[in-house]
Amino acid sequence: MTDFAANTIFAAVSDPNEKLDTSQQITESNAGLFFIYFIKTFKLENQYIYLDQVRNHCRNKIYLIEIDLSHILAFNSNLYSAILTSPNTYIPLLEKSFKESILSLIKTNNNDSFLSSNSSQNSQLQSQPTSSSQTLQKDNNSTTINLPSSLGTFGNISIPQDFPFQITFTWSKSTPLNIRDLRAEDVGKIICVKGIIINNSRVSVKIEKAHIQCTICPKEETIYVSPGFSGMQIPNKCTNENSCKGSFRVVADKCKYYDQQTLKLQESPETVTTGDMPRTILMYCDRYLVERTPPGTRVNIIAIMSTFQSASRRSNNNNISQPYLRVIGFEITNDGSGRSKLEFSREEEQELRKFSKQKNLYEFISKSIDPAIYGCEDIKKALACQLFGGAAKILQDGIRRRGDINVLLLGDPSTAKSQLLKFVEKVAPIGVYTSGKGSSAAGLTACIIKEPGTGEFYLEGGSMVLADGGIVCIDEFDKMREQDRVAIHEAMEQQTISIAKAGITTVLNSRTSVLAAANPLFGRYDDFKEASDQIDFQTTILSRFDMIFIVRDIVDKDRDYRIASHVLNHKRDKVNHDESNIQKLKRYIAYCRAVCSPRLSDAASEHLLNFYVQQREMSKKQKSVIPITMRQLEALIRISESLAKMELSDVASVQHAQEAIRLFKSSTVEAILNHGLGGELALTSMNQDILAVENEILKIVPVRHTTQVEAIVANLENSGFKRTLVEKAIFIMCQRKDLEYTHQRRFVVRNK
Repeated sequence: MTDFAANTIFAAVSDPNEKLDTSQQITESNAGLFFIYFIKTFKLENQYIYLDQVRNHCRNKIYLIEIDLSHILAFNSNLYSAILTSPNTYIPLLEKSFKESILSLIKTNNNDSFLSSNSSQNSQLQSQPTSSSQTLQKDNNSTTINLPSSLGTFGNISIPQDFPFQITFTWSKSTPLNIRDLRAEDVGKIICVKGIIINNSRVSVKIEKAHIQCTICPKEETIYVSPGFSGMQIPNKCTNENSCKGSFRVVADKCKYYDQQTLKLQESPETVTTGDMPRTILMYCDRYLVERTPPGTRVNIIAIMSTFQSASRRSNNNNISQPYLRVIGFEITNDGSGRSKLEFSREEEQELRKFSKQKNLYEFISKSIDPAIYGCEDIKKALACQLFGGAAKILQDGIRRRGDINVLLLGDPSTAKSQLLKFVEKVAPIGVYTSGKGSSAAGLTACIIKEPGTGEFYLEGGSMVLADGGIVCIDEFDKMREQDRVAIHEAMEQQTISIAKAGITTVLNSRTSVLAAANPLFGRYDDFKEASDQIDFQTTILSRFDMIFIVRDIVDKDRDYRIASHVLNHKRDKVNHDESNIQKLKRYIAYCRAVCSPRLSDAASEHLLNFYVQQREMSKKQKSVIPITMRQLEALIRISESLAKMELSDVASVQHAQEAIRLFKSSTVEAILNHGLGGELALTSMNQDILAVENEILKIVPVRHTTQVEAIVANLENSGFKRTLVEKAIFIMCQRKDLEYTHQRRFVVRNK
């Protein structure tokens, strides 16, 4: 018996001088032994990675081990094939064997070695079914496999007897499938599926081991419940030999439970074929896999494809089953435009830090933003600042100040606004693209959905929730309904979305930047009309943008020639974006956002302070009030911090502050001074003529009455008022919600 107390594994083979033959066929009786041998002997870069993982997890009372299936393939192809083709059979066996091995190998009181066997483990192995090729027993035909001596110690570790041990998997060498590629032959096998998590249910509990008792006699039984959507099969009547006809009931206090959660996986937008709806599939995860992936996370799912029948189909004796994925592993990905995997190797960190030290980095990054678009230098620099973002701040009272930068591109058609949005969505570590015309308030924020089967209400996040930690690009921003634009006010400034519907009261995070593109009211800018008549945005939404660019398509011979030459050369030479450069820029952005959080220097703070006070003083002397408020000062701080973050600098210097002021002047201030946007950003006092026109309009338009705009204009023109003055008064009253446009702005309704 002394040999069994040593640091060895006993395996019976035909020749006592041979080691364990890892090429023999895997059966239910020896799979656990092979798996334990794999855990104890597998090395990567001269380290026992799985032993270290188990040791660290057990010390932290996390009874979980994550295995890479590619490592099992390198160790034993037979074990790999058995797990892949029959996971429902072998994974529970591996969990049971390894759990019992840990219980026997780790002693409660100051166990010095992780690898020590005892008789209870060997007796358990003896009780398993045996085969002719391999038998586990204590006799002279046993061969010991000498284990490495430098496996470390666990120290004082206390593990409960019935701890919920779980094995999860990754699959580094697999090719992920799309949801639409799943077929019937995949049922019951391990597959890897890629997509984006769009919904998480509440965490509930499921019975793992049910304790049932007869209602008449004292007979008790234990039933093991399979994981997944399968139910519990309770015997119809008591099986006692005394002809007991009682039924069984579940004794809840004696049952064993574990956590479970239902998720919904959707195809990535870039994989959906034209004209098709994105496919979705239900997923089931349990134990340590619950609450691992918030909505919006792009993942590769390692799962067992299973099937279930809904209650309605079971009642109709329908043999058609619905597929679902029983998750056995998550892997967060960084491909596509979704959530980036924030893991960087030491070599990659050194390369990225070296990249941050190169000269003219700011110019290089701005020129790397869609080189196919000619010009737009300041816009590209502003988008570069938006991609890196400022530094979020948590005040002493717990209030969070956003560090994300919001940018609005407002201008003529055919000025590459949508193209810039598409590129930013592609290069951002987290990016979501949507169109204002096809978006509602619920689609942008969140909606409440009722589960058809259970009737339970749950939240499904919208674009701004899915883009948490990144950028949401909203094209055709002017085509959104006014009430939908109002819904994102909180998300743009406080970066939260408050929900109080259907008994659900919660707050969702939407820590995202907003990049919006819009057209003037009548499609293009008209130089013969007032700018305020062509911009249909309220002050409340415009003030939330840190930078506003007016993009004009001005007819200029030399400029048109340069743009046309650039486009033709680009098409003729077939110059495409270097995908490796885009991926490198994407990783650099993700790295800077993850590790750098700069703050203003004293000199930079003084510089911004002087500019702010100066602009506030100038606002008193000008007719068009420049909207320099605390929001604009915070915008300057965020832009300065983003310029410092771009260089991986912990301090924003005076040079960064000067460039932030220049960008702010070339965007928002330029829009105010040269394009008349000041009247929209800061509500100036109405002159006497407009007030007189408003009084006349209130006289001829009854409350709650719909009137044609042209009739109002013609009526007041006959009274001696100018047409432009009447149209401007109607527009201002609609901005104040005294009137409301209807029927494509041909009619107005008086609200009050």
